[in-house]
Amino acid sequence: MRTITGNTISFDAPAADWNEALPIGNGTLGAMVYSTPYTELLQLNEDSVWFGGPIDRNNPSALENLPKIRQLILEGKISAAQELCALALSGCPDMQRHYEALGNLYIHFSGTSREFTDYTRTLDIANAVVKTEFTREGVHYTRECFSSFPDNVIALRITSDKPHSVSFHTQTGRGNIAWDLSPCETQVLRNPGYNSFSDECFNLDNGVTMMSGLPGGEDAVRYACGILVTQEGGTLTSIGNSQVVKDADSAVIYIAARTTFRIPDPQLDMVMILTKAQNKGWDDILKDHISDHRNLYDRVELELPGDQTVPFLFNYGRYLLIASSRPGSLPANLQGIWCKDFNPAWGSKFTININAQMNYWPVETCNLPECHLPLFDLLKRMLPNGRKTAKVMYGCRGFVAHHNTDIWGDTAPQDVCLSSTYWEMGAAWLCLHIWEHYAFTKDIAFLKKNFPIMCEAARFLLDFMIEDNGYLVNCPTLSPENEYRLPSGEKGVICKGASMDSQITHELFTDCLKAFLELTGADENTIFDHYGKETGKKILDLTVEIKAAIKKLPPIAVGRYGQIMEWAGDYEET
Repeated sequence: MRTITGNTISFDAPAADWNEALPIGNGTLGAMVYSTPYTELLQLNEDSVWFGGPIDRNNPSALENLPKIRQLILEGKISAAQELCALALSGCPDMQRHYEALGNLYIHFSGTSREFTDYTRTLDIANAVVKTEFTREGVHYTRECFSSFPDNVIALRITSDKPHSVSFHTQTGRGNIAWDLSPCETQVLRNPGYNSFSDECFNLDNGVTMMSGLPGGEDAVRYACGILVTQEGGTLTSIGNSQVVKDADSAVIYIAARTTFRIPDPQLDMVMILTKAQNKGWDDILKDHISDHRNLYDRVELELPGDQTVPFLFNYGRYLLIASSRPGSLPANLQGIWCKDFNPAWGSKFTININAQMNYWPVETCNLPECHLPLFDLLKRMLPNGRKTAKVMYGCRGFVAHHNTDIWGDTAPQDVCLSSTYWEMGAAWLCLHIWEHYAFTKDIAFLKKNFPIMCEAARFLLDFMIEDNGYLVNCPTLSPENEYRLPSGEKGVICKGASMDSQITHELFTDCLKAFLELTGADENTIFDHYGKETGKKILDLTVEIKAAIKKLPPIAVGRYGQIMEWAGDYEET
């Protein structure tokens, strides 16, 4: 049973599966907390653990076939155009890199009994703490767990109401989540698949259990995840790749993880983080964590009469964004940072034909501008790749991306999906967030730094668009994840002049002109002071082109049913 009260959501039973576990995160380091009394499971993620390194997937056949594809579309030969798109405009290979789980931490508590009473598990989204309480074999236990941004650790404390009642051993693993979370002492096959994706898993001399490895693919990041246990009373013993606590009054488990995506020696940095956390201690880490989280969370309140589910969900959305997108982290991906799989649905990537944008639509109106910054870091990483894709595949200047990108900022088309892949607006749509961030913050230094990215996205569109019936439109393109039917009955997805493209283009062009005015004021020549003679001249010339092109974009049209038309023609959608 679930209960919502203010800023908390509570359950009267442990999580039956991953979907019922409770999420914690600090931007880079996250966990799903299961809260089973006899076997606690924390499914772990570090946001830069992805399969494989950067690869060049630009299709070398794209540019020579682009005129043929356009001609087929203009002649109404949609099926033929789509088949040629699938061959000539798909990435080589078609898949970008994918996100994957860091691993799992199992905490096996002593005892064979499955019986427990007085059970509650609660997520307090105002303080970003998961708390679990229950009584087992006459002892009342409390667990508290959170992921700290200031100290970059996950911390889990276990206490009881009777001395010497805390006994357990830890087991780290990188594999499928174990199918058996029953009391460990009753199991014969105890570690099924725990480490099927690990390269190393052992205890270091300093008492840290380390799990590390290379998640496949050429030039992949190397990760190091560490577990450090402290206890009051009883004993702590390091055995194999477990930490064994017996007859303690309480214990704290610290978890840290680092990768070569950010630093050259993740193991060394991970140990330093854990040592610092051990010296600082639970109380101070918790205090700083709550203060840091509430500095963001308390900026907005929503009050509505009656049922409090809607205000809670509004706040829960903010909680998840704070937990998965902080300065220095990657942006929130398709699953935030919480992913249990090694080949997750849609790669758990950054899907930029709406999903990534949708993650960040509330960020400025909810006064969380810091949480927006990882998206701009990703845009900068995409920029050099997008320039290459624009030149190699389309013969255009500027910066292009399609409907997905990954940790490396890959900009070549993803998948061979006729209704999604052959769409060139991903970079342009993401660039709207640059103006959005400036419009709220009025951070002129930010705008000056990022305005050239907007200009490069606009530059590509100016080069890529063709003139059709007096209008400038994209060709080929599509209206993402939708399909139309021609009067002949033929179905299609590839088209010219999808309405969404024109709307995004119009907004990007308008934002570029507004940004130019903000940076130059009444004297447009001050653009040279900002960017120098060569770049300033390119930007100045670009604004002239934009002013001319914006007049030739198709207007929003209304179809036969009173709907905003999705395509250039008033087609039926299937």
